[in-house]
Amino acid sequence: MSWKVYKLIYQAETPIYIGYYKLGFIQCTRYYILGRNFWGAVTANLARTTGGNYEKIGQEVNNKIRFTYLYPALEKDRPLLPRYTEDGLEYGSYSAPEFERIFIHAYTQTALEPTTLTAEEGSLHETEYIAPLVEVNNEFKPVSFIGYIFLKEGTKIETIPLDLDSNSQLKEKVLSRIYVGGERKYGFGQLRLKDGTPEHTDDKLFNLFNYKIDEDKVSITIPRNKPIPAHLIISDSLTLKGNIEPLVGREYEEDAQNKHPGFGQKISNAKLCWLPGSVVTREKQFKIDDYGILEVQNGRK
Repeated sequence: MSWKVYKLIYQAETPIYIGYYKLGFIQCTRYYILGRNFWGAVTANLARTTGGNYEKIGQEVNNKIRFTYLYPALEKDRPLLPRYTEDGLEYGSYSAPEFERIFIHAYTQTALEPTTLTAEEGSLHETEYIAPLVEVNNEFKPVSFIGYIFLKEGTKIETIPLDLDSNSQLKEKVLSRIYVGGERKYGFGQLRLKDGTPEHTDDKLFNLFNYKIDEDKVSITIPRNKPIPAHLIISDSLTLKGNIEPLVGREYEEDAQNKHPGFGQKISNAKLCWLPGSVVTREKQFKIDDYGILEVQNGRK
């Protein structure tokens, strides 16, 4: 059964916070949206729309949909992917300090001591976020996020056919508005779909983040000295220039003995990965697997 790929452009309607690590009293954000966040948003919308079981639908989504990461952009054809260079990390045409100055803001919070209604000692902290509106050259511009999804043709999840044609239920009920990341109780994480245009050519080769992909194999070919657009599981056969990290996430927990079953209550097994932006030293084809993570070994089709 074949796959079809779509390019999606989302408009950020509120600040976006994708939890990363803590630096002193600062809660740092990633500068892009992980495929796992994208998967979680789509799975949640499908479960709400169809009334289905979240865990079951999540498994179906893994079998029938593939996600890339979503990257910020000020222009529809120029996502700001990271890249490691001799001069340091860059995001599109911006150096890391320039990108952070323009796109990354923060707000300060503190907890209150209930008996005195004063600031609780040690609770002061800052939370970074990707701003939905930024100033560039004395002009304010809205921030979009660009990514892709692969849909297994001729299939459906519950009652929702997996297509993005006109009058598509998937587009209108599931993808039109998604919520990603943390701090959502403060209104963060809202994205609205601007476009969902199929990327298609007769020879089954496409451009995804300006890389060739094989639609049927759900794979991407990255030329020598080019950066990877997602986490890549470390392999002995790979040599890259960049950084690595153990990648973990939160999963659905349905254990009856768990006092708080539900989404986010279980920590996934760690995978040691090259970070997005790491540069390959020779051309290589990678499989786009669950949550948009790249792999060298053959995965399921």
